[in-house]
Amino acid sequence: MSFCPPIHSHTNLLLFVFYMIIIIHKVNKYLYFSTNIIQNIYLNLIKVLSISI
Repeated sequence: MSFCPPIHSHTNLLLFVFYMIIIIHKVNKYLYFSTNIIQNIYLNLIKVLSISI
């Protein structure tokens, strides 16, 4: 038995993640956040994605 949520929810989630990554990169260029914060954000995004998928 495979659990498959609606496709549009995955699409919205992926779009949100892509927008977040773009925003993080732009902000990082200007404010020079420490790499630890960026890595933590990426790790949290990966965790959320793996849980939701």
